Parts: sequence; structure tokens; C-alpha cells
Amino acid sequence: MAGKKPLQRNAIIALANVGDRSALPAIWRCATEDVRPVIRGTAYWAIGQLGVKEPEMWLERLQRCAELEPEEEALQELQPAIERLQAVMTKKQEKEL
Repeated sequence: MAGKKPLQRNAIIALANVGDRSALPAIWRCATEDVRPVIRGTAYWAIGQLGVKEPEMWLERLQRCAELEPEEEALQELQPAIERLQAVMTKKQEKEL
């Protein structure tokens, strides 16, 4: 039988892939509270996907995580998520000009 980690990771990925923004609070809890770097990293990735409607808020939160995240495995997902939200914000700001 498969362990809990692959199931949780796959669930986070599935929620992001279907665009379920209502899952963001639970995904955020995974990003900030889970002890497993692979789960935190997957949560960071998902926030980068789902946080595009409120990029300022999610970017700020992820940047705080970047200051505290000790694990390289999680950081590998965190940095691209930050970059994605920064790109969304830049595009949004350009449209407002």
C-alpha cells in the first residue's frame, strides 16, 4: 500500500491542476506546518499556480517562507513559485499603465 506522502503530494498537485483556489488555505498550512520538505515544496509550487488571482498576497507569503525554509528540496519549488507570481504582478502592473 502506498504511503501517506505520495497521496498528499498527489492531492496537492491535483488541486492545483484543476485550479481549486478554495484549497489555498489548506495548501498554505502544508507549506508552513508540514515537516516534510517534499510536501512543503509541492505546496509552494501549488501556491505559485493558484495564487495568480492575488499575486501580491501570495508573493509576500512565499518570500517570507524563502527566508525561513532550510531544505534545498523545498527551495527548488519555492523559488520558481516566487518567480511565477512576480511575473504575474509585472504583467498586471503593465496592464494598469
